[in-house]
Amino acid sequence: MKTVKILDPNYDCIFKTIMLDKDNEQYLKKLISLITNIDIDYLENMYVEDVENNIEIEEYEKINSDVIVTVGNHAINLVIKKYCYEIMEDKMTFYDYLNMIMMIQINFDMHSKFKGEKDVYEFIMQEVNTKEVLYEGLRVYHVDLEFIRKKFYEKKQINELEKYCLPLTTEIVLEL
Repeated sequence: MKTVKILDPNYDCIFKTIMLDKDNEQYLKKLISLITNIDIDYLENMYVEDVENNIEIEEYEKINSDVIVTVGNHAINLVIKKYCYEIMEDKMTFYDYLNMIMMIQINFDMHSKFKGEKDVYEFIMQEVNTKEVLYEGLRVYHVDLEFIRKKFYEKKQINELEKYCLPLTTEIVLEL
């Protein structure tokens, strides 16, 4: 049987095409809601845009943001990361969104970066010893697509979020 492939969703241009497609709006809302626990009804009036923030860094040609979703007082940056880089690991691209009360970064990682074995890691800025949170309005999520894909291949039970993330882990039509 011949394996039929589509374009790899882990490349920025393909990821953007998926996330910016009006036909995928419900998928995007559900995905954001499952990752962040934001009520899906709140996302009803979201605005999705393709933002190119070219940041020049000596060691790298440029760093681009992928997709920005704004809704109410939230700015949500969605980024697909096929490879792990030492510098600028979290592409925080909120320069034009600093007036938002809540800024959320969602990284879809095709590599397992953290020690736990889970699908989503949530980070906040807090003081090391007292655990006081510096700013409640900033959250960074890392979605471990490698972990999700491995779980799927090992035929382990997957949850709703993991089902929504699976299309971002493969380019093989039969798997989709």
